[in-house]
Amino acid sequence: MDEACRKSCSNDQPARRADPAAFQGCLQPSCIDETCSFLSECASYFLILEAQAYLARFAQCLTLVTALAAAMPVDAASAIYGNYYDETPGLQHCDGAAMCNCRFSQLPPNKLIIIKKVHFRFETSTPVVRAYLSASATQGGPTLGRYVPLAIPNTVTAQNGVYFVTIDADAQWLFGQGRFPYVEVDATNTSSTFIVDCAIRGELIDPLP
Repeated sequence: MDEACRKSCSNDQPARRADPAAFQGCLQPSCIDETCSFLSECASYFLILEAQAYLARFAQCLTLVTALAAAMPVDAASAIYGNYYDETPGLQHCDGAAMCNCRFSQLPPNKLIIIKKVHFRFETSTPVVRAYLSASATQGGPTLGRYVPLAIPNTVTAQNGVYFVTIDADAQWLFGQGRFPYVEVDATNTSSTFIVDCAIRGELIDPLP
């Protein structure tokens, strides 16, 4: 082995373990032609660097996925006991919009439901002009055309620029099997703060034969 190769690849150079530039000598043609024992160590070193880079990318992806999962609303399962039915899907954030939907999961495929109570609370930076209960044939789909308006207090005073309203409505509204109920809340204009929290409670009914 020539002197240049020996200096570049010597096992007594600890700096090359921390500095990849120290391995540049290993890539010289004169060194490549040599059958030095350091080659296996060079290869192992670069494999370690590649593994470290992969793990760093994996950690970044894991952090992103965790953040997205935390930001997504978590839907609570409906509660059914005999003919009793209720569901609370959780907070819906529609900041910057003029409308916000609080959507519930699909109703049982073999039962109708009378929704007796609708409880909901909203926080908006602009006044709300209407709210109603309706249903769609698919999750997120358009209304089937049947809806019931929900009464909103005529006078609501903003607190620190935000309107806080809680409504407990007697809906008494019938929906068919497999429908997707939802509550829609409409503001007078786009609302920088728009948070809706809602729940329904009702009674399951067997369809007529």
